[in-house]
Amino acid sequence: MECPRCGGRLTRYRLGEREAIGCQECAYVGVSVDHTAERGPAESWDDAIDRFQAQGQSVTAVRRADLPVDVPAAESGADAVEGELVDDEERVLPVFEAQ
Repeated sequence: MECPRCGGRLTRYRLGEREAIGCQECAYVGVSVDHTAERGPAESWDDAIDRFQAQGQSVTAVRRADLPVDVPAAESGADAVEGELVDDEERVLPVFEAQ
């Protein structure tokens, strides 16, 4: 019997009244699967920060003035994000602590 996925030879396994088939070449076992992800609704930054805090993570406010000089400012242009923070506003970053 040929594997429906790769055309390789199927191996039949039997234990008592039960039987299963499998392909040694591509690991097919006769089970249909769907590996596509279902995306849920987008999560806002405020909701994400609330979720981090609910899980016991700390959140730190960071201003542009607090960053090292070698961190470039966001560039404007086609790839710029609408409503981006300007240099004098605060940015909130989650800080993950080792447990």
